[in-house]
Amino acid sequence: MGIQCGLAHAFSFTYCATLDNGLYEHEYDHVYIGSTDIVPLPNDQEVEGFIYLSPEEVERDMFRNPGAFTPWFKICFERVMEHFHIKENE
Repeated sequence: MGIQCGLAHAFSFTYCATLDNGLYEHEYDHVYIGSTDIVPLPNDQEVEGFIYLSPEEVERDMFRNPGAFTPWFKICFERVMEHFHIKENE
């Protein structure tokens, strides 16, 4: 995305999912969080597009269009929101 910033490990998780094409995913994922005021400048050879959404807009879209989101994103999003809620209350 053309962004450089410090990252902190937030959490890791394992998930299993059966995909529509009969394949399976079984992954151990690591989630890192960083922040910056730099505007993304993605490489168009690597990124087709992106949009900015508030957490509330993402939740609404996941409810209305669940098939548009990968299984790991649904798990990860909830955990990221929990992580930010905990950090806000420290």
